[in-house]
Amino acid sequence: MVQIRQHLVSAAVSIKVTGGRKNTRRKVCIHETDNTKKGRGQTTTLDCKLLKQVGIDLWMAKKLEAVQSFTHDWQYWAAGSTQGNNEAIQVEMYVNSDGDYVRTIQNTAALIA
Repeated sequence: MVQIRQHLVSAAVSIKVTGGRKNTRRKVCIHETDNTKKGRGQTTTLDCKLLKQVGIDLWMAKKLEAVQSFTHDWQYWAAGSTQGNNEAIQVEMYVNSDGDYVRTIQNTAALIA
């Protein structure tokens, strides 16, 4: 079972980096970092920036944990279209060259289910 840990971005910051609280939550949009570097530790700065833009950080290749950055009603930019951004809960998978990609996909599927 995937554990979800909430580490919510404050409303003051969220309003600056999102489109507001107009997400209708009809879909799920899954994105991956496709990081070619080894190790998650090397992407700490990237992680912090991304967590201000996406809904759930899925760092699960080595442990079963998802970190929720926003409640699902926030609209943020990840789907590639205004409609997708307004209708989808955004999920970010952290993928590194030395991670377990298959496990990350399996864990993401478990979370979405």
